[in-house]
Amino acid sequence: MRNGNRFPAWICWTISTLLLSVILAGSSEAQGPKLLRWKLKSGDAMDVILQQTVDAEQSIFGNELKSKADMQLDMRWLVRSVSPEEVAEIQQSVEHIRMKMEAPGTGSVEFDSSSAKDLSGMAKVLYDNVQPMIGLHILQRMNSRGEILDVRLSDEAQQKLKASGAAQQILAKEDIESMLAQSAAVLPVKPVRPGESWEGATTSKSPLGALAMKMKYTYRGTVQHAGRALDQIDVAIQMQIEEASNQGMSVAIKEQGSQGSMFFDEVAGRFVESEFSQNLTLQTKIGDAMQEQKLATKMHIQFLPVTPGQPRLTAGPSSLRAAPASARLETQVPAAR
Repeated sequence: MRNGNRFPAWICWTISTLLLSVILAGSSEAQGPKLLRWKLKSGDAMDVILQQTVDAEQSIFGNELKSKADMQLDMRWLVRSVSPEEVAEIQQSVEHIRMKMEAPGTGSVEFDSSSAKDLSGMAKVLYDNVQPMIGLHILQRMNSRGEILDVRLSDEAQQKLKASGAAQQILAKEDIESMLAQSAAVLPVKPVRPGESWEGATTSKSPLGALAMKMKYTYRGTVQHAGRALDQIDVAIQMQIEEASNQGMSVAIKEQGSQGSMFFDEVAGRFVESEFSQNLTLQTKIGDAMQEQKLATKMHIQFLPVTPGQPRLTAGPSSLRAAPASARLETQVPAAR
C-alpha cells in the first residue's frame, strides 16, 4: 500500500463488487409462464447481508504472491413510499462492515466497523477509511422490475465521502447510480417460462478503470430451496475494461468465467438469496513489464425481512454449494478483445 493510506486496486475492487453486487434442482414438471415482480410496500424493511471471499494470485518478476480477503457488509433497506405506478423510494444505509485480509508484507489484518478497540497499523488505516461509510444514506427510486430510476445522496453522505479518500475510491458520488443498477437484476418485461433468457448491460467506473458488464439471465422455474418453493434465476456475467484508470498502466481481462443463481419469492415479491462465483485473469502492463493476476471470488447474499427499528440481524449459514449441472448456467470464455 502506497503513501500509507491507499488501498491496492484489488482491495478496492473487492469492496466495490461487494457493495454493488446483489446478484445472485429445477422441477421437471412443465411450468407455465410467470410474471416476476417486486411487491414492496411503504414501511417494508429488510437487512441485506453480503458475504464475499476473494483469493488473489499475482506473479511479479517470477515471484508468486497470494492474498485473501474475507468481507461482510450489512445494509438496511427501508421503503419510504410506493407510488400508484409501483415505483418505490428506498433508503439504503450501510450498517456494518467486517473484513479480514491476508497479504504479503502485511500478514493477517482484521477489523470490524463496530469497534476500533486495539486497532493499529493496516487494520487502523482500514477502519479509519471505511468507517465514514457507516450510516451512509442512499435514496433510490426503483420500479417493480427492479430498474433504478433515480439515485440521491444526502448532503451529509456527500460530506462523509469527501472526508475519506478510500471511501471516495469505493463510493464516488457519480458512480452510485451505476453501482445500484448492477446490485439487483432487472426482471424480465414479459412472463417467462423455464429455459427462457433475457439480458442486461451497464457501464460504470471501477478501481481498474471504466468497466462494461453484460448480464445474461435464465429462468429455471420454481424449485425447492431452503425448504420452500422459490423461483430460480441463473446469471452469467461478461466484463470488459474499456479504459484503464491509472496513467502509464494498462489493464486487460485475459480470461473470465462466472456462474450464479438468485432465488426469488413470487408471493412476497422480493429476492431471498443469491449465490455467485467468478474467476478473472487480469493482465497489467507497466512500461515493458507485464504482470498477471488471478482473482477467484465467491459471494453469498441474503435478504432478511425485519421490523423498522429492529436491531441488525446476523447472517445465517451460507448455502454456497455446487448445484446440479442441469440447473446451473456456466461460462468459461476468453475475454472480448
